[in-house]
Amino acid sequence: MCGVFSSGLISDRFGRRHTMLCLLLLTVVAGTISSFTPNYPAFLITVWICGFSSIGYGTVMYVWMMEHIAGKYKTILGAFPHFCFGFWGLMTCLICYLRPNWRDLQLIFSLPCILLVAAYFYFPESARWLLANGKKEEAEKLCKEIARENGCELGDNFKLVVKHKGKNQEGTGYLGFLQLFKYPHLRLKTIISYYLWFSTALIYYGLTLNSNNLGASLFVYQAVGKALEFPGITLVIFMLLKTGRRLTLMIYYTFGGICLILTMFVPLNTFPYEWPIVVLNLSGRVCSIGTLAVCYIYSSEIFPTVVRNVGLGSSSLWARVGPMVAPFVAQLSVYDDRIPTTFFGIVALVAAFLVTFLPETSNTPLPDTIQDSEDLGKGDTFWNIFKRKKYTVKNDKS
Repeated sequence: MCGVFSSGLISDRFGRRHTMLCLLLLTVVAGTISSFTPNYPAFLITVWICGFSSIGYGTVMYVWMMEHIAGKYKTILGAFPHFCFGFWGLMTCLICYLRPNWRDLQLIFSLPCILLVAAYFYFPESARWLLANGKKEEAEKLCKEIARENGCELGDNFKLVVKHKGKNQEGTGYLGFLQLFKYPHLRLKTIISYYLWFSTALIYYGLTLNSNNLGASLFVYQAVGKALEFPGITLVIFMLLKTGRRLTLMIYYTFGGICLILTMFVPLNTFPYEWPIVVLNLSGRVCSIGTLAVCYIYSSEIFPTVVRNVGLGSSSLWARVGPMVAPFVAQLSVYDDRIPTTFFGIVALVAAFLVTFLPETSNTPLPDTIQDSEDLGKGDTFWNIFKRKKYTVKNDKS
């Protein structure tokens, strides 16, 4: 929670590149030290620091990537990191199985990250962040370098245009995240984004805690769960390209919610291994994986450059609250094993309803200022589509 939020504030103030380097070095140092800690309190402190910096590094890196791509590549690459989550989740299962010693694991997972420091000397700063923070000349120079690398010359007359000046540049300070709640339309999108992240994490981790483990070992069950992410994310990318952000999220939340609620109507102790409940449970888990991928993309497109990192980071903060609540929901199984999954299904359907009030952002440029974000998608909701169709039909009849 602290890592994703603090890294957003730091990154929006000092830039993506420098923040990534500091967080990466902190991850390597704290993670390596944790493998040699002499007592439990020291271990907790170093692991907390490692978790703080590693999750912050990942969030800043994602924002940096999204600010450098556009078009269909923004969709494909925006979801692609979740393939990495699945792959390294499988590798974690394998490494933990082969080397079940926590000291060795801390070292294995931390020290090799030092190789990523080389990326600092290759990756440039985000041109969008430079322009949004008044560093116009540096942004123009960077754009020319990128164009030259791609075999295109922009010429000496190339100039970037700052569309807005004045109050819409608010949000570049330490407490810029407060601007997310200052304007009504941006405030609505922010609150909905927070709930989507919270519900996705609550459902995913809640199902993991409450699901039938199929009689398999911890390593096998975790590996199966991670393997499910590959077809799930592949389908997400296809749907995002064909149907856009809003409809994809609505479909995933709705289908997942219905699957989970249906578990309440499946009689217990009737089917071998309770396989209908297991199938519905896994379907809900796959849907939650898909919604998380879309939430990353959606949030990076809704929040403006000046506070994009803190917007995404504060949304991700609520994804940390979800797993904290999940164990308490899972305890409802003492009354009936199907109650927790039914509860998660209701949470998913509420999320599907809230998504209908978000604008479609698949073919829109990333907003740079607070005002850009406030204006983005005004009047564009799922329900307005039917209003426009109804209005068009009336005009045709007249």
